[in-house]
Amino acid sequence: MRLLKGLFFLIVFLVAVFAGVGWFLPDRVEVERDIVIDRPPAEVFALLDGFGRFNEWSPWRDYDATATYEYAGPARGVGAIMRWRGDAGEGSQEIVAMEPPNSITVKLDFGTDGVATSHYLLRPAGAGTRLVWRFEFDAEGHLVSRWFNLLLDRMIGPDYERGLADLKVLAESQPAEVAPPPAEEAPQEPMEGEAAEAGEEAAAGDGAEEAPAEASTEGDAG
Repeated sequence: MRLLKGLFFLIVFLVAVFAGVGWFLPDRVEVERDIVIDRPPAEVFALLDGFGRFNEWSPWRDYDATATYEYAGPARGVGAIMRWRGDAGEGSQEIVAMEPPNSITVKLDFGTDGVATSHYLLRPAGAGTRLVWRFEFDAEGHLVSRWFNLLLDRMIGPDYERGLADLKVLAESQPAEVAPPPAEEAPQEPMEGEAAEAGEEAAAGDGAEEAPAEASTEGDAG
């Protein structure tokens, strides 16, 4: 009987600690990783503004061999959607905002596991790009989710690092875009025919001085 009572009070104590501490844990959590890619922002942005090439660098592409993918909306830009379904779960991601070539915001819907937001932030770094991949989640007051937030960095941080490394390899393996050379100014062709003669006459007229009027040699009649 004492053992049962002790177990009961232990459970009550643990629940109280769980609820009490959880009350003070933050709702919002961010996980962020970054990498420098030896390509300008516009070229890196072109790999992220749609989902057509996402599985070429996604850190989760090999996690579920049964996963199938479906695409909706435009191929690129706001409204582009990618849905997945497999033994490991299902969900979707949708581009909801962008500012080329500086940022892309993606809404992540994990179904019963909640909704989160992902950001790609691109900034020039010399001749390349510093890319920040940020994950944001709001527990919205749920105690279990607040405790879960404490583990997020260790859970998905390594995945973000692997994804960024693979994206770097993909971006840098592509031929660099070469800007066309500036157009040379065409040489001015010499004037021909009447236009040339008119130009010569005008030049001669500008340099000649006006001759003085000839004095009269006749005297007055007397």
